[in-house]
Amino acid sequence: MITPAHLGFMPLDAATPPEQQAAWEMALRGRRVGFRSLKTLEEFTLVERIEREALGFDDVDLLSASALLTVPETGGAVLAAFLDDGDGERMIAAGIGWGGFVDGRARLISDFLGVDRTARSLGIGAAMKRLQAATASIAGFEEIVWTVDPLRAANARLNFGKLRAFADHYERNRYGETMGQSHYGGLPSDRLHVTWPLTSKRVIAALRQEPPRPRERGETRRVAIPDDIDAIIAGSKAAALAWRLRVREELEPLLEDGWVITDFAPAHHDEGASALLLERPERDGRGHPLLD
Repeated sequence: MITPAHLGFMPLDAATPPEQQAAWEMALRGRRVGFRSLKTLEEFTLVERIEREALGFDDVDLLSASALLTVPETGGAVLAAFLDDGDGERMIAAGIGWGGFVDGRARLISDFLGVDRTARSLGIGAAMKRLQAATASIAGFEEIVWTVDPLRAANARLNFGKLRAFADHYERNRYGETMGQSHYGGLPSDRLHVTWPLTSKRVIAALRQEPPRPRERGETRRVAIPDDIDAIIAGSKAAALAWRLRVREELEPLLEDGWVITDFAPAHHDEGASALLLERPERDGRGHPLLD
C-alpha cells in the first residue's frame, strides 16, 4: 500500500491513520499547496468553477455539486488543491474519481482533472494524480483508468512520460463534438483509454519519482502529435481537424493490432514533432500488457 506520506504529502493531522486522513500539504516550486479530500456540498460547488474555467464545460457537460455527493459513497474521492495568495485560500485544481469493480478488478474511474490556468506552472496536475494514486491504493483499488485526448502533448507527457500509464484502446468521438467547445474547438472528441496499474513496479517507481528501470522494449513505433493543439485550434479549425483525422488513422490500426502506447517523446530537432511511443508487449492470461 502506498500512502500520501510515502509520496511527500504531509498530513495535517499526522496522528490520524492514513485511511482516515483527508488533508495534506506539500511545497511545489517554492509555494505551499494544500490538498483536501472534499466531503460537503459547499466544497463540491467550488469544483464546478474549475470544470467551467479549466475545460470550458457548460451546464450540459458539468458534473454538478449534487452529483459529486455520491462519489465518496462509491469508495472514490473528489480531491482538490488550494493556494493562499494572501487574499485567502482559493481552489486551483480538482480531480474526480469514482470507485467501481470491473472484470474482476477494483478500479477507480478518474473522470475529471482540471487545473486553474494561473497555477499550471506549479506541477499541480502531476501532484494531483500522485495523491489520487495514494488515496486509491489505501482504499484497495488496483488500477486507475481515464480517457485523454490523443492530440494533447502536455497530457501525453504527464500520463505516459511521468506517470508511466499505458493506453491500448482508441474510441472515436466519445463525448460528441459539443463538449467543452471553447477548449476542444468543436472537434470530434476522440479519446485514448488510459490504464494506470497501481501495483506495477514501473508505476510505483514513477509515483516515487524514481528514474525508469532499463528494460528491453523490442520494436517501437512513433505517432506524431501536435506540440500545441490549442494554438492550432485558435488559428484554423480545419488544420486541427486534419490532425485529429491523421492521428486517428495511424493509431487505431496499431492499437487494434496489439500495440500499446507506453511513453511520450517531446519535440526534438532530430526527431521532429512530439510523438506517442508504442511497443508491442507480451500479455498475461487476461490480456493485460506485461510492462514491468
